[in-house]
Amino acid sequence: MMEKDLLLMGSDALRKSAMNKEVKEYVLSNPILFKTLKKAAERYIGGENLDETILKVIKENKEGFKCSIEFMGENTSTVKEANDATKEFIRVIREIKSQHLNSTISLDLSHIGLAISKEICFENLSEICKESQGIEVIISAEGVDRTDDVIEIYKKGTKEFDDLSIWIFYGY
Repeated sequence: MMEKDLLLMGSDALRKSAMNKEVKEYVLSNPILFKTLKKAAERYIGGENLDETILKVIKENKEGFKCSIEFMGENTSTVKEANDATKEFIRVIREIKSQHLNSTISLDLSHIGLAISKEICFENLSEICKESQGIEVIISAEGVDRTDDVIEIYKKGTKEFDDLSIWIFYGY
């Protein structure tokens, strides 16, 4: 099997494992499996932390590319996790501003509380959008089970915030 085939299989496994909390925990706790899958993921992620990601964004900006930074995660199950994720997105925005990066941020609403309640999610989204002023905040599409809620929160948010966008994917 060629290395390209292995990378494609690895990236497919990463996508599937990201959607399953138990599989994700298994991959993260298995050093050999994590190292193998990380190689496939490296072309799609900025880094393991914000500092690594910022360096990659600086490099891509120098090449003429606009980037989007996302603190990866979804399906937070507690208010504390959702609020912590919100604080991290605000930290990302502040770093984009301080470094004058050509970058947006993108996020999953379930990462900032949608899986808990629409109200908590919207409060957290509002905090992020208030901080972003001038930096586009892009809501990522999630599973079909959340589509109506995601669109509802997006529509509500655009009434208050000019820099709020949504990614809607169509595939076959």
